[in-house]
Amino acid sequence: MVSIDDFVDRIKANCRAKGVSAAKMLADLNLNKDLLNSAKKRNTLPSAENIIKISGYIGILIDWLLTGEGEMKKSTSEQEYESVILQPGQSELIEYYD
Repeated sequence: MVSIDDFVDRIKANCRAKGVSAAKMLADLNLNKDLLNSAKKRNTLPSAENIIKISGYIGILIDWLLTGEGEMKKSTSEQEYESVILQPGQSELIEYYD
């Protein structure tokens, strides 16, 4: 089972490591500024779509965000491939047709 508190803490810690606040990340992604606090309060995860956005923004694998286990980051070559090939909105299309 996923600990919501740990999930939110991992996001906030990785935002700090990236040099941005969680509030800045949420604003950059056009997400509700209370998303993380609401998740903790309700003890529910944000939507899959929002988790994907957050994961991409901070460059951390979704599995690690959820569990804290396994690889934390994508390899540099995977990050470079995605940033070169995919434009905003295209990853959702790929997932839809995958």
